[in-house]
Amino acid sequence: MNKYEIMFYFLITLIFLFNFSLNYKYILLTLISLEFLIMSIFFNIYTLSMNSNMNMFILLYFLTFCVCESTMGLSLIVLMNRFETTPMSQSLTMIMW
Repeated sequence: MNKYEIMFYFLITLIFLFNFSLNYKYILLTLISLEFLIMSIFFNIYTLSMNSNMNMFILLYFLTFCVCESTMGLSLIVLMNRFETTPMSQSLTMIMW
């Protein structure tokens, strides 16, 4: 891996962090940008670990944390939809925080 790939992954991380800060009012877009942010951080950790011959178990722990985070986000959306809106009237505004 060369330094341009590492710079590219860090640039992607910064772009998704900026996108995450702009779309904080819409919960669905926030969760999607958070997932892309986590995946770009995963690629950063992967490229750095391949360059330094680190142990790959850290990536397994990180991916486990990512799955738990995304599951909690989806359950939050389901709970908000169930308790905050009626089924027919406000289904289009479900992505609003």
